[in-house]
This record gives sequence, C-alpha cells and structure tokens, in this order.
Amino acid sequence: MEKYFRPDKLEADPNSQTAAKEFKHWYETFKNFLESNKSTEKSLEDKDKYMLLINFVSHSVYDYISEAKTYISAIKILEELYIKPTNEIYARHILATRKQQINESIDQYAQQLKLLAKNCNFKAVSSEENKNDYIRDAFINGLVQSNIRQRLLEFSSLSLEKALSKSRSLEDSQKQSDTYHAALNNIASCSHPNSEQTTLASVQTKPGQTCYFCGHPRHPRSVCPARAAICQNCHKIGHWFKMCMQSKKSQTRSTYASTMVIASSMETPQSLSKCIAKVTVNQIDANALIDTGSSDTFLDHKFAIENKLKIFPIQGVQVSMAYMSFSANIQGYCLINIQVDKEKYDQTKVLGLSNL
Repeated sequence: MEKYFRPDKLEADPNSQTAAKEFKHWYETFKNFLESNKSTEKSLEDKDKYMLLINFVSHSVYDYISEAKTYISAIKILEELYIKPTNEIYARHILATRKQQINESIDQYAQQLKLLAKNCNFKAVSSEENKNDYIRDAFINGLVQSNIRQRLLEFSSLSLEKALSKSRSLEDSQKQSDTYHAALNNIASCSHPNSEQTTLASVQTKPGQTCYFCGHPRHPRSVCPARAAICQNCHKIGHWFKMCMQSKKSQTRSTYASTMVIASSMETPQSLSKCIAKVTVNQIDANALIDTGSSDTFLDHKFAIENKLKIFPIQGVQVSMAYMSFSANIQGYCLINIQVDKEKYDQTKVLGLSNL
C-alpha cells in the first residue's frame, strides 16, 4: 500500500505564481504517505518524519531546510516559503474587476470567480458590515487617482472608515504638493530674465536658441512681439513674415508691400521724410511710409472708409507703432491692390489703424 501513496519530490519554484498550489498539493500527498507508513504499534517519530521529508524534496528545496533540526520546524519553513500571506483587499479587487475572457464559457468564467473568491477571506458578518465591505470595494475600484488606489491595495485588511481616512490624507497631501510645486515654478519663472534683458554674450553662448515666431532670442510665448502679428506670406496670426515656414510668395516683390504704413496724409517727423513714397491704392493716390523693420502693412482706417474699401472684421489683435509711440487695436483688414512706382501688388492684406 505504501507505494501507492509515495509522493513526487517537491521541486516547485517558490517564486512561481503556482507555488502555493503546488506546495499545498504536495504536502497533502506527503501527509498521506506518512500515514501509510505508521506501524500498527506506534506512530512515526519526529526524527523519522524529518528523514523522510529530506528524501522527498529536491536539492534546491533542501537548501532552505538544511539548518532545521526537527520535522515541525522544517515544515514551518516550507509553509512560509511557499504560502504567502493573503491580501484580502487586493484579492477582492481582482475578483470585482475580473471580466469574462474571449472564448471563455459561462461555466469556465464562473469557476474562475470561485477560485478567486477563495483568497477573499469571506466570513459570516452582519448586514451592516457586509454593506460597508461592499461600499469599500466599490470605492477602491472607482477611484480616479490610481496612486491612491495603489496605496489602499497595500493593506492586507482595511475597513471602510480607514479607507476613507487614508484616501483623504493622500488627497490633501497631493493638493499641498501641487501647490508647493506651483509656487516653486512661479519663483523660477520670475527669476529668469526676459528676452529684452538677454545680453549679446548669452545669445552667442547658445547658438540657434531663437524664437520660431519672431527670430529674437528664445523667450516665453506670452511675451513674443509676434504673438498678434499677421504674416503677409500665409496671412496667419502669430508669426512674422521672415519666420514663415510656408514657401515665400515673390519675396523680392512683397518686401515693400509688407513694410508700409499707408494713409491719405501723414504728419511725420522731418527725419522720416525720405521714407515717404507716393503709392496708389485701388488707383487712389496715397502716401506710404516705408519701414523695413515692420512685420505688417497698415492702412489708415479713415482712408478705407472714405474710399469705400471693403473692411473685414478682426478682433483681439493689438500692435505697437514705434515711430508714433503708441499701441492700438486693429480695426479690421482690407485686401487692396497697391502700386509702388512700376511694381504692382494685387490683393495685399493690410491692417486698419486709426489716426495714421
């Protein structure tokens, strides 16, 4: 009869996912084997059990129990090695979130749920305790912040009150941490000099570090001078003509058309008199100030109204005029035909400003 109860050697890897299952099954077969070896007169002594145990474990498993002196101490070492403490909270989370797999039958799915339920430590409780446990499980499963869920799943057992208290503490800590980092970021941004204070030496030490929109040394987008500019090449808001990534349309011909301030009459300083040119706008004579440092072309709003030019609305765009030392909002824009000497620029987009 003894040969029928002889177990296989215990060779299971303690780190495998099925280690606990393999050990539990092996231990039951080993206990049956010990029972079959009892003599009719007396039971096996501890020393005999220990000798049999050594014979039915592999050399790698024996390393764990080699220093044990008794059978009971050796079994205790093996149980602690293979059977890890059950995390009730995590086990219930796995049970609650287990979904039926593709090609998994109803019976197979139900059996898997029953196996998972074994680790959940279910026990007879009152209706109130059962309700609180259910709320706790739903609370953990439904948390938006995964870091809080992760911390709660670290507890092997957890009441609803403790789960709520711990979650509040973690949420408050996160808010305080966010406020602290926001304050540090504000301090850091205030300590950085703006683009106007950047020295030539600092620019030379970082070649290529220029703004994609205006070409000046790199600076925050919020202070970019081209943030509200309208490109004369692609007619989009937010960058200057010279920084436009689209292929330039007749660059040489558009140079003058994109650097003008056009009005019917202008009072300009004597120093700018040489920059005034006679132009025609839709065959109407007008004066134009050629400004090679400008990124846009501007038209006197009153001139546009008096000559019945079609004005297209535009909102929220403000420009600064260096030669007149003022800032103003764009009144709209027109598409006009400009002629400078013998050069013609059809359907040029110009921005309307008052009091030019």
